[in-house]
Amino acid sequence: MQKQHTPVFRTAVGGFNKTDVNMYIARLARDFGEQSAALKEQLASFEEKAAMTDTVCAELEVQKAKNELLMAQVAELTALLTKTKDSLRAVCDELDANTGADK
Repeated sequence: MQKQHTPVFRTAVGGFNKTDVNMYIARLARDFGEQSAALKEQLASFEEKAAMTDTVCAELEVQKAKNELLMAQVAELTALLTKTKDSLRAVCDELDANTGADK
């Protein structure tokens, strides 16, 4: 923002010079309009970024839920694999015992 200075108006009969006052008001209005337009543009950009952030957060929540489901499936499959390995090991041990007894 620009630093505002105190305006100096020439005096005229009965008060300040009307042209000076009108020019000052016009300059203030122009400066305000420029600042307002820049801030509105910045606000629109922030709102767009906020909307994109909300979308990304929603997508992340969906992916998190999918990940949790997959992790549960991995745990189930790991348990099943361990159980299958144990059963296979028991069968191998039994076969080894039976094969050794037959010799």
